[in-house]
Amino acid sequence: MNPEIVLIRGNVKFPITLDPSVWIFDKAKIDLDEFFAIGEAAITKSDARSDQRMTKKERDEVLEKSFAMAIAPYIERSEPDTEAKSIRIHHSEHVTDVPFEKGISMVAAFSNHGKPLRDDGPVHLYFADRTNQQDPFRNVTTIEVI
Repeated sequence: MNPEIVLIRGNVKFPITLDPSVWIFDKAKIDLDEFFAIGEAAITKSDARSDQRMTKKERDEVLEKSFAMAIAPYIERSEPDTEAKSIRIHHSEHVTDVPFEKGISMVAAFSNHGKPLRDDGPVHLYFADRTNQQDPFRNVTTIEVI
């Protein structure tokens, strides 16, 4: 498996392959520092952005800031079974199950100061309530709906 991608699979109608390297251009990306400061409000704020072209300021920021994406839209697009109870995170040679609602609201960090997360990526997963801010799920390869 390609170490630069993340799979969404399991009890879903449509398995999805995510390539976090393209998220840097996505207007829905979340400023990770802002997320750590204000929490879920940063996710809501990112949802309100338009699909306009990136400004010069935004192009400069992608080279300096750290960013994440909400994973809920991707899990929703995979059409999880209505009986889904949990999200299983495959990471760092471990597997962790979290309740479905807590799992679907996570954000996936994909860059640190403008650089992809190569050493312990491709993404780090953080709970929306930031309870794992100091110890995110690293080396995430698969998000499995159970």
